[in-house]
Amino acid sequence: SGNVTELVANNQKKEINSNINGKYVMVDKVKKEINKMKYHYIITFKNGNIYISSHTPIYRSNKISNIIMIANFLHNFTKSHYKLNAYIYMTNLVKQINKNNPSYFGVNEVNTGYCSHSHISAEKLVVWRREDSMKVFIHEMIHYFKFDNKFINRYGNINNISNINICCKDDYAFEAFTDYYAITFYCIYLYMLNPIKHYTKYLDEEIEYTKQKCYMIYYNTNNKLNNNSNVFSYYILKYGLFTTPNFIYKLNNIKDIIINQQPN
Repeated sequence: SGNVTELVANNQKKEINSNINGKYVMVDKVKKEINKMKYHYIITFKNGNIYISSHTPIYRSNKISNIIMIANFLHNFTKSHYKLNAYIYMTNLVKQINKNNPSYFGVNEVNTGYCSHSHISAEKLVVWRREDSMKVFIHEMIHYFKFDNKFINRYGNINNISNINICCKDDYAFEAFTDYYAITFYCIYLYMLNPIKHYTKYLDEEIEYTKQKCYMIYYNTNNKLNNNSNVFSYYILKYGLFTTPNFIYKLNNIKDIIINQQPN
């Protein structure tokens, strides 16, 4: 359980300017929409604080208890000593193909959140789209609580695991492993909320969603990614983790992961 307090919009500008910043945020568009939001809340609970800004009221919504539930679960699962300091901005910005350059996958087309750390502790977690907000919140908590250290130390970027030439050299391979766990936790969360479907059904739906994203990327890029957003790791490498035997040896070609491995 936690306490929810409604905040005054004018008092949020300093945090907005600080949080909506950096290479993983559509800075101008996000700030413009946040400034139109009427509802701002802080959720205070045992393991930290979560700030939420929205166009619609959520004070009496069960979304708050669900957010606290998944945050407490991941805090306990990761055995983290960090208190959560999260900001969720429920903008209506959606991820779309760049019509002027369909082969390019940057922040506008891919990213939704980030987290930051100082040299001694976690600082903040930011989610800036309503679209996929819970999935991204879970993903960023894996980073925030440092559960991703085992992936970072082992895999790092793409060049550390394969001599690949289809995406940016600093595309972070560990993001695929982070999102693999995030999707798994997200499907457990969906099952807890609505056990009418088995957990594996939710997982199958997420894998199918990822597959369709992979097809879209493949057919728009002709097997050569132009990106600055970790899109290869977020979708193609993650899809390989879920479905492709010995995927680590097939990274020299997107087609080997998402086309040739499909059953007839």
